[in-house]
Amino acid sequence: MPEDQNIEYKESWRDEYLKWICGFANVNGGKIVISDYQNLNDISRETATRDLKELIDRQLIKSSGQKGAGAFYTLL
Repeated sequence: MPEDQNIEYKESWRDEYLKWICGFANVNGGKIVISDYQNLNDISRETATRDLKELIDRQLIKSSGQKGAGAFYTLL
């Protein structure tokens, strides 16, 4: 598969995750924790961390600023 097609596939794949985050956050007071994101998408903690960091970088979500068990993310 040419690289440009692979990149397009990855972008649409991540967009699908974003739809799940929006739906989940809407029923949980606008918040999502990393373990919920991880379980919702059936991915490793490392992948969940990387995905959420990317969403922060894209200014789609923001972090609570907390580390560990109290950490959560909200939609912008």
